[in-house]
Amino acid sequence: MLRECQLKQKWPCLLGQDMLGLQYSIHRPSSFINCHRTDLLPDWQFPVSSLMLVLQPSTVALNKLTPDTEQQKQLLRRRFLHLSKRLIVHLKNEGYAAERFDPKTGQPYYSRAGSLRLDDVAVVHSMLGYRLIPCGDCRLIEHPVWGCGVFPAVVVSTAPPGALAAIADRVWHGYKTTAS
Repeated sequence: MLRECQLKQKWPCLLGQDMLGLQYSIHRPSSFINCHRTDLLPDWQFPVSSLMLVLQPSTVALNKLTPDTEQQKQLLRRRFLHLSKRLIVHLKNEGYAAERFDPKTGQPYYSRAGSLRLDDVAVVHSMLGYRLIPCGDCRLIEHPVWGCGVFPAVVVSTAPPGALAAIADRVWHGYKTTAS
């Protein structure tokens, strides 16, 4: 189910949540993404029209380096890569370019990497205003419900925000139906 919301930005975003607890929000790209698109995606010849933030709950807090947290991060990364692949295939079938950034490396998954890596935590912080928690050399997002147990990831596309939202709802609804 999608609903419109107003955040700090001057434009609406679309929020969705699937039955697996995954949350996503769709925005127009931030000024950072617009300004540094060629540094992030050097081969893209078209502007980014939408940005999807994907947030997954973790069964453990991710603020300590333990075998459990590393296993959980790998599981959530694989889940994001699987779900975002399905989304990107559908976006491309409808004529839109799309890219997902690997949460582990900050590099694009399909496109040639540029001189910058995408910091998904910083993107979530700037777009949603969630608090940052220092954790060693890294930072974590503090989700209003999940606390430090949240795994963020990012997808960008040339699809307008409404089109991306409709495609995500359709694709991930199909995933829920076939996965249950």
